[in-house]
Amino acid sequence: MSFLGKITEILREGKVLIDTVLSYADTSKISVIRKKGQLLSEEYEGEGIKVKAYVPKAVAGQLGLL
Repeated sequence: MSFLGKITEILREGKVLIDTVLSYADTSKISVIRKKGQLLSEEYEGEGIKVKAYVPKAVAGQLGLL
């Protein structure tokens, strides 16, 4: 494993990957994800906002994303 790969693994330890669509009414959750996690992508679609991110497991639970 490369040095960068190892650093990435360490930084993501204890985090879960979420890949979901949030309703437009849940935009406050994206703020929490940005603040507490690592937002990988955010796409605005007809039914809501498609979000892919790594967040601490506890935060994902509090946001109802587990």
